[in-house]
Amino acid sequence: MMADPEQKTAGTGPAAGAARPMAPQQLEALARRYRGALVSYFSKRLSNTSDAEDLTQEVFIRMARHQHVDDIAHIESYLFQTASNLLRDYLRRSVTHHVTDHVSIEDCGYDGEVPSEERVYEGRAALDDFMALLDELPPRRREVFLMHRFMGMSYGAIALKLGISVSVVEKHMMKALLQFSERLGPL
Repeated sequence: MMADPEQKTAGTGPAAGAARPMAPQQLEALARRYRGALVSYFSKRLSNTSDAEDLTQEVFIRMARHQHVDDIAHIESYLFQTASNLLRDYLRRSVTHHVTDHVSIEDCGYDGEVPSEERVYEGRAALDDFMALLDELPPRRREVFLMHRFMGMSYGAIALKLGISVSVVEKHMMKALLQFSERLGPL
């Protein structure tokens, strides 16, 4: 049985010398030389060409991560053993994840909901009302509201950024939400 090329070979490690990752020029040269053969290898075994491309890319990613490139005596054998291991893992994952049972959203015939003209008009009117009310808020309250609701910042982060206390941030948010609720309903 052939050893897994992903494992370190005996005699490599700290005592064998400093580990050097593969130089970009070396990786590019390998990719130019073996990319076509690897894509062909995967394409013969898979029905999806994009998966073949992805797995080929993964072979080179693993090569780029390899710390002991100079220790590999037969680089072509190493590349194809890595490809074989990746293919085996890919096929195993496909079976366990029931990939063939999945249906693409494009293939199911669902085009999505097309809103009625009335709904579009109501949505635009609600957005206009919201924007008008947002403009009416005092500048600091508007800033606090936008930082929390649209930028996703916590009250503590807002307080730090604006140089105010967390309780002041809470009060601004309460007042802003109260104004929106009174005029537009709950947000």
